[in-house]
Amino acid sequence: MDMKYSPQFKVKVRWFLLFCLFTFLPFSASATSSLHNLDITVLLDDNGDAYITEVRRMTIDDKGTELYIVIGNLDDDSRVEKLKVSDEMGVNFRNIGKWEVKFDRQWKTYKCGIVEKGNGYELCWGLGDAGERTYTTSYVITNVVRAYQDYDGFNFMFVASDIKPSPEKATITIGRKDGKPLPQEATKMWAFRYHGDINWVDGQVVAHADEGLSGDEGMIVMLRFDKDMLHPAVSKSDKFDTLKDKAFEGSYYENVGKLDFKSILVIICFCFLLPLVFGLYVGYVFLKKRKATRDMTWYRDLPFKGDLMKTNQVMNAYRYFTCDYKNLISALVLRLLSIGALRIEEHDVQPTGLKKVLGASPKRMKLIAIYPLIDRPDIKNMPLLKRLHAIFMKASGDDAILQPDELTQWMRHHTSEVEPFVKSLRQSRSISSCDKDLDNTRSVFGMKKFLEDFTLANERHASELGLWKDYLIYAELFGIAKQVRKDMMRVNPEYLSMDEAFRQIADEDSTYLLTAYTLSGFHQYEKTMAAEAAKGSGGSASFGGGGGFSGGGSGGGIR
Repeated sequence: MDMKYSPQFKVKVRWFLLFCLFTFLPFSASATSSLHNLDITVLLDDNGDAYITEVRRMTIDDKGTELYIVIGNLDDDSRVEKLKVSDEMGVNFRNIGKWEVKFDRQWKTYKCGIVEKGNGYELCWGLGDAGERTYTTSYVITNVVRAYQDYDGFNFMFVASDIKPSPEKATITIGRKDGKPLPQEATKMWAFRYHGDINWVDGQVVAHADEGLSGDEGMIVMLRFDKDMLHPAVSKSDKFDTLKDKAFEGSYYENVGKLDFKSILVIICFCFLLPLVFGLYVGYVFLKKRKATRDMTWYRDLPFKGDLMKTNQVMNAYRYFTCDYKNLISALVLRLLSIGALRIEEHDVQPTGLKKVLGASPKRMKLIAIYPLIDRPDIKNMPLLKRLHAIFMKASGDDAILQPDELTQWMRHHTSEVEPFVKSLRQSRSISSCDKDLDNTRSVFGMKKFLEDFTLANERHASELGLWKDYLIYAELFGIAKQVRKDMMRVNPEYLSMDEAFRQIADEDSTYLLTAYTLSGFHQYEKTMAAEAAKGSGGSASFGGGGGFSGGGSGGGIR
């Protein structure tokens, strides 16, 4: 069965691997050169050629003499042409043709050239001066798109693995050279070997690595086009589906439940290493959490000035192997309820299907009513809240009333409108960043302790009734709302009749209805996105798979 991990889990695993590296291996200083951003634009010509422009925003030190791009695994009918390089000052480098790797940095300055390597190339240029640099490299690869018997397309590695330094951010944008949009209904897309996604953006395909690239990660994109959209010069005798099947091997697009010998061997090795990995990582998180909660006292104000997302990021950073977003969604729903943007109301629901035919009467039900989101100062800097409210508003239709399953059905057919909310929802923080921001981190754990001791806290301190709605929202975020509701009723049962908004969010049945509707909708969104990604409609990239690709290879960067 395919395993899908959240971006936060992947970040934690990377930090753990770094921890192991510096613990068990001798420390060696690393170069200070860095590749901050790698933007690649690919424009497809009608004949199948790819016009590629790569922009590298870098910090360069005094080590090394040149930068180079690896383009391997090319068929005999593909070649690299028209290499051009320029820098941030607009200086065009002189193309000397055959490149001399052994020459020094001064000689290579403002020069570029090509090294031919068997079935591929290295595109090279001089580093020049140290400092903040931007290099723009353009070239043409012929016959990238090929005509297969059933479709046209390619499976191409645009970013090779093991680049040094590795990109902190990487994006590939693929469009047409003639400026026309790629027709979405005639194009399918898949991506491999990196953590990130691939999607439609303004008539182009955009692949984005969420966390940059490191180690053996590269960026492979596979596109399939209906016939007659392009007119590739090279034809293949086999089908595109053969290429796709090879690329799917070992990917999360592959059929669920398949286990081959290699997979079984990996599982066995993993089982042997699991106790060690688990113990070391749990110990690391435990020690960091103990530091963050040492001598913990109550914190009565709202952490991060009421920013629920930042608070949830801190909680996720100190979880061991999972990240929770359900409680954050529930807390956002309660906040919308507390400010009157959502309300639980009774409405008549008309019968449908057989019940309608049989003449059944309308049924009185509790439903979710959506009201305009007033531009209040306390939600001014809460884009996540506004995006969630917009989803509710669109899903509810003209009557602004969410019927049963209406949110779920809407999310199934409007994944592109839900995606920005989900991406914002899953923004992460590492333990190290929380460790550096220890005051705010401790305020999160201090608030949780205060709510856990709510009865005791209010016996020793006057009740802050003005913050009770926020306290209950944070209790929902921390997963302790049920107990805090009971504690609040024990401390001041009259408050229910004093504040209508508090009565709404303190009503367990109403909040359950709201959160159940919402979480059901997002569950449907996740299922739809996974299914669409496997069909080639965009979504998450697969870290595994991608076999049979052209281009790329291993290496590149500074040498």
